[in-house]
Amino acid sequence: MFFVIVGAAAGVFLALRRYPVFSLVPVVAIFVAGAIVTGIAAGYDPRTIGIEILGSVVSPQLTYIAASVAAYLIRFSRLLPCVQAAIARELGTAFEVPRALPPEMAALLTKLEYA
Repeated sequence: MFFVIVGAAAGVFLALRRYPVFSLVPVVAIFVAGAIVTGIAAGYDPRTIGIEILGSVVSPQLTYIAASVAAYLIRFSRLLPCVQAAIARELGTAFEVPRALPPEMAALLTKLEYA
């Protein structure tokens, strides 16, 4: 159980430090070896050792994914209003909004009013 908990913490640490996903390979290998050695030394049932190995492999990967997605969503939610404001500024400068109606449209509008 120790290797599962520490593996989860290692997965979060690696995700928040923005290490590549391949940095999990040595971490998982170390935790699997530790789970095997500890299980054999303590005389656990092979099924218990297998479950500990499975937890040692899965927990760093799942927490890495969860922390990466959470960090991405936080960055994206901060970035979105800035991007929208920049797009609005660029569109405002590229396509100036007319302040008055052209004479043809004003004439058509007065015809509609009297129709």
